[in-house]
Amino acid sequence: MIYTRLLVAKLIALYLVQFVCTTAIAAEKRDSTEKKVNFVPVPYINYNRTGGFEFGGVPMASYRLSLNDTISPRSMTGFVGKYSTEGNWVTLIFQRMYWNEDNWRLTFAGGLASNGFQFFPDVPGGMPIDYNTSVAFGYIQVQRRVYRFLYGGLSYVMSKTDTEIEGQSNKETSFNAIGVKITADTRSNVYYPYSGFNDNISMSFTPEFLDNEFVGQRIEVDHNQYFAVIDKRDVIAYRVKGGFGLGDVAFEQQFIVGRNDIRGYTQGEYRGESIMTVQGEYRWNLYDKLGFVGFAGMATVWKSNIESNDGKLFPSIGGGFRYTVFPKTGMNVGMEAAVGLDDWGIYFRIGEAF
Repeated sequence: MIYTRLLVAKLIALYLVQFVCTTAIAAEKRDSTEKKVNFVPVPYINYNRTGGFEFGGVPMASYRLSLNDTISPRSMTGFVGKYSTEGNWVTLIFQRMYWNEDNWRLTFAGGLASNGFQFFPDVPGGMPIDYNTSVAFGYIQVQRRVYRFLYGGLSYVMSKTDTEIEGQSNKETSFNAIGVKITADTRSNVYYPYSGFNDNISMSFTPEFLDNEFVGQRIEVDHNQYFAVIDKRDVIAYRVKGGFGLGDVAFEQQFIVGRNDIRGYTQGEYRGESIMTVQGEYRWNLYDKLGFVGFAGMATVWKSNIESNDGKLFPSIGGGFRYTVFPKTGMNVGMEAAVGLDDWGIYFRIGEAF
């Protein structure tokens, strides 16, 4: 059964390479005379052990808010619609805006989702327990350049979740978080950097006066570094990140190995109130628009619901391909596969992992 799934996944990956490249080339030809907006409809095909096969589309548009502003990166608007064979689905819109010679930056995302997952009870030989979370969410962040490459800004996150755990009653929870983010950004390109660094300190709060049931804080710190190699054609990149939950941390707010950072973990077995990850990538730009990536990483969690997982190391290794859909920005899409500790996953990628 596992071999059959891997074989099907490989065939789908090969199909995706061909379809993405064909679609992107056709879109680029259509938009070659367009001076302000470039549009690409990208197919979405993915697989993970919990959600099964996922199908959908990611239409994206790249443009300048002002044709006279050649310093700001190009802004981007997109939509994600996907559905899995296990009944999971997501619809969301996302927006990245840069204006006033990159003195202002705005990020927005919002949508609806229904996601089935698992967690593992803290008992010897405990079997995974299925749960499903339906969520409506919205996120907005605005940053202003403070000095040279230093940015500061505020964020707001709203989510309403309805979690149904197998054999238990439903749990509805609302989160309203306000946050502060400080960024030091010297990257040569925000979409595909060849040099520089991007450091972030994010602090979010779920205060009682916003009607939060769980009152606490989340602190996330990450450092991302990029080096051009082989005649400035390829890139070596690494990332170190820490996430820390303080106060009353809800089940839905726990950090999960494999959800947003380290690849190769799709079952949700390893989670906790704090996490630390480190990973590195080699980005091999073999052809003009087609490239490959190899990566390896490590993660650990603390205050896990399974005490024996506290401080345990979770390795990851994998690789994949990239295709440049927006040559003017260096924006890539692609697919990659990764193996973790007794786990693995196949991932569709919009942009780079970090």
